[in-house]
Amino acid sequence: MNPRRKRLKTTVSQHVLQTIEDIRPVNLYIRKKLKNNSSPKSHICQLENKFEELDAQKRLKYIQKSIDRFIQLLDDNDVCLSAQRDEDLFSLLLKPGERTIYFRNHLKAPSLPPCNSKMLYIHLMKQKYNDKFDRDKCILKWHQLDEKIRKEYEQLTDEVHNKYDRDMSKFSNFLPNRIAEDYFIYATAIENSFMDDDMDFVESSVLNTEEITSILQQYTPSVLYEKKMKQEYLFNELKNEEQIKWIQKSLKKWRKFLKKYPYVIEERTPTLNHILNSNEILTYFYTIGLPKSSSLDNDLNQLKCTCKDNLLYLQNLVKFIEIDLKDEQYLKFELFTNFEDIKKHYKLATALEQFRLTLTIDQIHLMGRIRRLRQQ
Repeated sequence: MNPRRKRLKTTVSQHVLQTIEDIRPVNLYIRKKLKNNSSPKSHICQLENKFEELDAQKRLKYIQKSIDRFIQLLDDNDVCLSAQRDEDLFSLLLKPGERTIYFRNHLKAPSLPPCNSKMLYIHLMKQKYNDKFDRDKCILKWHQLDEKIRKEYEQLTDEVHNKYDRDMSKFSNFLPNRIAEDYFIYATAIENSFMDDDMDFVESSVLNTEEITSILQQYTPSVLYEKKMKQEYLFNELKNEEQIKWIQKSLKKWRKFLKKYPYVIEERTPTLNHILNSNEILTYFYTIGLPKSSSLDNDLNQLKCTCKDNLLYLQNLVKFIEIDLKDEQYLKFELFTNFEDIKKHYKLATALEQFRLTLTIDQIHLMGRIRRLRQQ
């Protein structure tokens, strides 16, 4: 062994970990917007929200900068590939959705083929009939196929998967070593997400609105309840506590759906309304901390008065959105999509200085009294 050969580090220093945090896409975006100026915490939260609302193409610019700096950082600090893999450093740099934008949208990574012969058949029939495609009839027809024909589809499935493996190998050969290492982790996670047969898999590319609706409507609270209980007792007549239990069951199915189709989150496609109605969505958000307001159905200008109830509501609303939902950007998107009034209230709260999180309600009332005394 050459004694002068540089020895790569098998452990990752705290300096490297902190630098990875600093060069994440969202932090590069925030620094550019702030231009090295200090800013209140509430403003930084707003910038984080704006970054999440950018379309995939605009976010890609910051993702690419992050990756370039990431590779340079690890090379400069002699971090070996095994340490990079064991510490899963790429997941510290990019969120799952950002990795999807980079690998699937930008680099055009091979698409995962349908997982079995049945799903391949559905996929091919959908391509053939387009708008005239009927998924339920297609599944029925699959079960009616001759055994010999079904064997042919099984053979075709093997061929498609072999081609996918070859394409994966070619694709990874064109990637830098550090990125290839993380691509295999990403691709393996995607493949594993399709191994759960609890929810029907249609295809690995993009679902249209009708397919999304068709899948999710199988898992509404009322459908799950009737399927489980096998009785005609109306779901709407259940007590509130019982309804919440079935809403939670629906949401578990919803989260599995989002895990299988991560691009739904990245492309900001609303889906919660396909599985829950408005009242059920509102009930769910109340259970995770959304503050209630008696003024929600009234004129927005009523919230501008500084009565204690409105101050408390707006302060709690900002806390819920910027702290409780900080790592749930898609959930925040669903909240604003389904309830325009709440979005208006949040914008009002963040626009008015007296609703900053650093101020207490008593301090706000004191400031108001001081202003009134000065005007006298």
